Amino acid sequence: METEACTSKRPDNKDTPPPQKYIKDMGMHYLIQSIFVGAGLLAVLASLFDWDWFFSAHNTQFVVKNTGRPRARLFYAALGLLMIATGIYFFLHVQSMI
Repeated sequence: METEACTSKRPDNKDTPPPQKYIKDMGMHYLIQSIFVGAGLLAVLASLFDWDWFFSAHNTQFVVKNTGRPRARLFYAALGLLMIATGIYFFLHVQSMI
């Protein structure tokens, strides 16, 4: 009985890279996805708990001054949910590519 070579073949007859390359490449994807989810979670929690340190920061003052604090909270909650959804989408999408 013949044994196959150690490298597996994809349907397009190209050799797959060794598993170490997948782990190295996926590490950066996981880092970026976790940053998206973490930043989104921070924005959602800041909106829910109305954190003064978040809404008095220099970067959020543009939205707070132009829309008011209640609408700024809604804006950052929506932005946070969008960032969390984006991180989860790319996590699932990259997983299906492997």
